[in-house]
Order: sequence, then structure tokens, then C-alpha cells
Amino acid sequence: MNESRLTFDTPWPMLIALIIAATTVAIAWRRRLALPKASLVLATLGLALVVLSAGMPNWRRPAAGEVAVMVDLSPSTRSAGFRDRATVEKRAKELLGTIPFRIYRFGDGAAVIDDGSTWAELPVPFTRYEPPAADAVLLFSDGRFDPPPSAPPTYAVIDATLAKATDGRVATLTIDGGDAVATVAVDAARSMSWVAGATNPPPIALTPGRVVLRRPIASTANGSVDEGVAPAAARLSPGDLWPENDALSIIPPPPQRRDRWFVSSSSAAPAGYRLVAPADLPVDASAYLSASTIVLDNLPAAAISAVAQERLTQFVRDLGGGLLIVGGDRSFAAGGYVGTAIESLSPLASVPPRPTTEWILLTDGSGSMNTGDGTRTRWQLATAALVRLLPSLPPQDPTTLGHFAADVTWWMTARPAKEVATLSLPPSGISPGGPTNLRPAIEAAARRHDPAMPGQLLLLSDADAEVGNVAELVALLKSRKVKLHVLAVGDGKGLADLRQVVEQTGGSIVQQTDASRWADAAADLLKSAGEKHLATSPVDVRYSDRLATLTGRRVAPSNRTWLKPQATLLGSITDPLAVASAEPTPAAAIWQVGEGKAAAAGFVANDTERAALANLVAAAPRDPRIAVTVTPGGRLRVRIDAIDAQADSAKRYLNGLSLKLTFSAEGAAPVTAGDSARASARPVSIPQTAPGRYEVEIDAPARPTIATILNGDAAVDRFAVAGRYAREFDEVGIDRDSLNRLVDRFGGAVIEPDQATPIDFKWPLRVTSIAPLLAGLAAVMLVLALLWWRWA
Repeated sequence: MNESRLTFDTPWPMLIALIIAATTVAIAWRRRLALPKASLVLATLGLALVVLSAGMPNWRRPAAGEVAVMVDLSPSTRSAGFRDRATVEKRAKELLGTIPFRIYRFGDGAAVIDDGSTWAELPVPFTRYEPPAADAVLLFSDGRFDPPPSAPPTYAVIDATLAKATDGRVATLTIDGGDAVATVAVDAARSMSWVAGATNPPPIALTPGRVVLRRPIASTANGSVDEGVAPAAARLSPGDLWPENDALSIIPPPPQRRDRWFVSSSSAAPAGYRLVAPADLPVDASAYLSASTIVLDNLPAAAISAVAQERLTQFVRDLGGGLLIVGGDRSFAAGGYVGTAIESLSPLASVPPRPTTEWILLTDGSGSMNTGDGTRTRWQLATAALVRLLPSLPPQDPTTLGHFAADVTWWMTARPAKEVATLSLPPSGISPGGPTNLRPAIEAAARRHDPAMPGQLLLLSDADAEVGNVAELVALLKSRKVKLHVLAVGDGKGLADLRQVVEQTGGSIVQQTDASRWADAAADLLKSAGEKHLATSPVDVRYSDRLATLTGRRVAPSNRTWLKPQATLLGSITDPLAVASAEPTPAAAIWQVGEGKAAAAGFVANDTERAALANLVAAAPRDPRIAVTVTPGGRLRVRIDAIDAQADSAKRYLNGLSLKLTFSAEGAAPVTAGDSARASARPVSIPQTAPGRYEVEIDAPARPTIATILNGDAAVDRFAVAGRYAREFDEVGIDRDSLNRLVDRFGGAVIEPDQATPIDFKWPLRVTSIAPLLAGLAAVMLVLALLWWRWA
């Protein structure tokens, strides 16, 4: 307890007065003044009081006052022992002793003096702590409220029962693609049910702890979110005193209305699509922001320029758009996808993931190849044409390269094509020269090939040499399982025989005498030599996963494809004539590519199938310079980083943007007085907090809604926000951090349940000046001493 004490404001004047008084007494003593004894005593006391009053003495004592006992009756304290008046009175007397107190009840706003009526729970949306004017507060609460702007010293009493409260809650509910994702925390065994479609799974048993659960959102037969479906919800089974936080619901955002591009060589597009010719694909990346889905309709890779393929990659990977690749007789392996950007985007591979064929690329290196047009020799153009083929070979297939003249020189033998494509070829120090020993070169290539797998020999030559016995050469090639393919760059005397060998081994031949066009001719030759992986007989398609509601059917033709790692299978093909044990082959798949998604179908899809696949990947492209981070919870936090990454890796911060957050009017919680931070239909400005960074934090809406971020009038992003319970139910029990912050800010202490001794209140000291009293008494004493001397 604070102790009373005497203090002096002016000790130096008191010291001077003491010296003067002592001097006066000393002089009177030396002169031996004949004073009555009573007068001497009174005068001495008067001088002493004068000395004390000169020091301006103050009497300081604790200013004990009334204590406000505040009891939180909001829903979050439902299990607390202090919900009983008798318990509160007993505990208050134990902690306050003889100090007077008054009991107040509070929930939402100003405290109410207890009138002796029955204590009932105050049904408030959230707790507000507004203490009355008092000298101190004895607080019975869980601390789940925002601190007030001012308050008396607060002594927070920990309730033992509430400190051990057990609760289960659905902490967050968000939309991720086509799934609802719930984070659930329980303190005891519970079960959770999904309400996310016409049919829902049985309840999920939960053990104490925190878990993340995922469930597909209700969709229509074509794969789109059904706009008439009820909000998706995650709901816990009853099991605690706080049902308020047992469930959350969310509205799946409807697809944004963006263009759907149908890239095709046909003359018409399906309903709802805009027809785009392959040659008309934009080269400006910003033009792709207007599309949500791009469909490549049975197109060969050569129909789309390299620049347009790079823009398609940026559209999916960086802008977050959706791409659908539809198969047919001009796509996948049959369309020359291997080694292209389209192949890298597809979740279905055009060629097997394991080696199946050895590729032998052999060019003429005789002296006739050393001529040219003055800028590049025929040798340089020939080797460049072969090297250009390497990225288009199946990546895992063994590849051998070389040239021939008098003898064969191998540059690389039987290494995977993807490795060979990274090398600098031809090796340094090699140059053309010598005779054209054509037949020995073909024989050497055939003999070094291992017939354990098929071989494809691609030969570039002017054929200016005798071939000799065609039948023997054909027999050798067939025995080694090698097909001969020839790019004839001249009309030599051996060309007629080469044609026979090519025909009898099942190869192909392309004649091109214009050296500037050899690279294109070599690509055509490779396309002829490569496996088309195309089935022309009818096969059966069966759907799975998120396309399980689609009806299977018989299709022809179909592409033989392979599922890539990390891709999700959506459909498979089975041959109706195959044995029952035959494994189905992948026919449709989807996967994530950077910010966006890509899907593929290895057959000609009909309108229903195309719509279902397109809806799975459809997404509004976003400006890659603007990244949005949303943190759900009782407080909705939105952070935007606006950075333009330059080509030289430098960063340019996008400052001064006019960003705001809006909510759909039908889902936003109404704003009332004192509740301006609650999400509403009114736009909320997102202020800039750092270079290129914008942040806002508000109370989450009470009802599910769709939030949109605007930069001026342009939409930057849109996301679903779950309708949320009051923040005080984010967790149940004593919020010690909140109570400690309250005590640190306004003074007081946290009182533990085992404390039974009265609180040592640090009352403010009341200061009373006693100098006038002492001066008056001194005057009385001196007057009495004088009168006594006169009378005596």
C-alpha cells in the first residue's frame, strides 16, 4: 500500500529560517533575558513552527477512491465463472478488502450499473470496452476487444474456467480454383460437414489440432460454377458453447466476362467464342489481357509463329490466363509439337517419356559442299539444317550425328536428344573435303545402330555417287531396323537408286536444291520420319476427376499422348478391340503453368467437352506487374505489390496508384455508426505504405461477398470473401496478450486465479499544504508568549 509522508517544497528557505531562529535563541540565552518560563516555551515553539512553515511543508497521503467492477457478459465469455453475481461479489471483496466498489455489466458499449436483476448474456455483435469514470477498474473479461482510447488503471482478473475453455472453429474458408478450402481447428474430437453441392460427402472425423480440408465446388455438367447454387459452407458438428464460429460460408465468384479466343483454320467459331486465325495472334502481350481462355483447335505448331507461341506462354504463365489444346490429325506429334512452346504448355506429352527410337543424322561433307553464294557455304547451311532439328526430336531418344566424305566422322553417338541440343555443333576443326562415298556411309550408319530399337537415318546429300546393289543395301537396313530418309540437295547420279532404298525401307524423300530452304526441307523430312502417334480407328473416351459428370463417347481420330508429371488426368482412352486387361491411355488432362492453367484433349472435342475443359482453365488474366496477397480472418488484410520488372532485372515501383477495394452490395455487411471499419458496399481506399506497396486492413464482412480491387475504374483482381463471425470468436478463452497490453497502457496488473490477498493499488497521492496552518500556529504561539510576558 502507498504510505503517507511529509515533504518540503522549499528546504533552503527552511534552513535559513532555522539559522535565524537558532541565532535568536542563542542571543536571548547569552543576554539572559528575564522571561517567564511559559513565555520562553511558547516563543521557542513559535519559532520552530515558523522554521517549518518556511519550508512549505506538504502532507502526502493516498487518495483511495471507488473501484468499478466490470463484468463482461458478451457471448465469448459464456463459460466463465464470473457470469454469476455471487461469485463476482465474493471475488471482489477478496481482492478489494475495505475499498468501496460498484458492479457494472458491459458488452457492446457503455457499462451499465448492476441493478440487482438476473444476469443474462448480452447478445452483441462484438465486445466494446468503455469503462466508466472511476479511480480503478477490476475487470472480469476474456480480453477479446479493442482497447479504449483512455481508461483508469485496470486490474484484469483471470477466470480459471474460461482459461481452460475448449472450442472448435472453422478458422478460414477460401476459394482456390474450383475448390473450397477450409482451415479447421478443434480442441476435442469433432466432425465437419461440407455443403458444397447437390451431393456432399459424409462428415469428416477430426482429432484435436488444426487441419486444412479441400472440397470441389458444385458445378454444372459442363464444368462451370453453377451461379444458382447456394454458397459453399464448412460446418462443424455441435460440441461446444460457441456455435457462432462452427461454420463459414462463401460464394464462388462467377466467371468474369472476358473474350474466349478460338484459334483455328476453320471459317467459324463455336457460340461464345471469337474466331482468331493462327496468323492473326497478337504479338503485343497486353492484347491478351482481354481473353480469359484461348483454344487451339487441332493446329500444327508450324501454323503459329515463334513470337505468337512465346506470347501464349506469357499469357498462361505470367498473366494467369487459360489455354486449351484440342487434338486431331494436325496436333500433338502429328502436328510437330515436340520441342515447341505449345508442347511445353501441354499437360499431355506428344512423345513417350522413355527412348523408343535412335535418330541418326548424317550430312554430306564432300568437297562439293564447300561451295556457296559468297556469304555461307553449302556445308554451313547443311550442318545448320541438321542442328536445327535437334530440339524437335523426342527428348529422351538416343541421337547420333556425323558427316561423310571418303570416310564417316561421328560428332556425337547415342546421346539423348535433349542433351545433344545443348551442345555447340558441328565440332570445331571439321571442314568439308574429299569424295562422296555415299554407300559406305549408309552401311556404316546401319552397322553401328543397335537393332534392339528402331532407327531413323536422316541423310542430307547431293547423291552424286553410285549406290550400287540396291537389294543388298535394303536388306542390310532392314536387318538393322533402320529406315532411310533423304533430303536430296542435288540431282546426282545416285538419286534414282536412293529413291528405291527409301521406298523399300519405309522412309521418305524430300528434294530441295535451294540451299536457303534446306532447314525447312529438313523439318519437313523429320515430320515425315517421326511417329505420328495418331489412331484412326474409333476408341472410347471415359472421363474422370472434375469431368466425371461428362458422358463418355467413341471418337476418331485420336492422338496417342502421355501424362506429364504433376498433371491431373481428366479422361482416358480405351480401344474397344483391345484385350480387357489393356491399360487405358491418357486422353485429357490439366495442370498449373505459372499463374495460369492449361488443359489438353487428345481428340477432336465436341462443343460440350470443349466448354467443360475451357471452363476449368478460364481465368481473367492479371497484370503481372501487380501482385495481390489476401490474408483472410477476423481482420481481412489485402496487400498489393506493384512492381514493373524491367528486362535488365531492374525494378520500377508503380507509385501513386488510385487503388480501392469494393464489395458486392448483396454480400457486404451494412455499416452502422461506430462500425466504419466493417466491409461495406462503399469503396475502401487502399493507401500506399511503401514504394510500390499498398495495404489495407478491415473487419471481415458478416455475410459472404465478392471483393474487387480497382485501379481507377479498371479491375485488378477479384476474390471471394467468406461471411464471418465476430472477431472475438476467432479464438475462445482468455486473451492474455490483449489483457497485458491493456495493463501496460493504462496501468494495473493481471490477477491470477490463485491470488487471495487484497490488491496493492497504486493510488495517486493527495497533496495538502500545511504551511498556512503551521504559520498560523506560530503566530498564535508568539502572541501568547508576548502576552504572558506582559501579564507576568
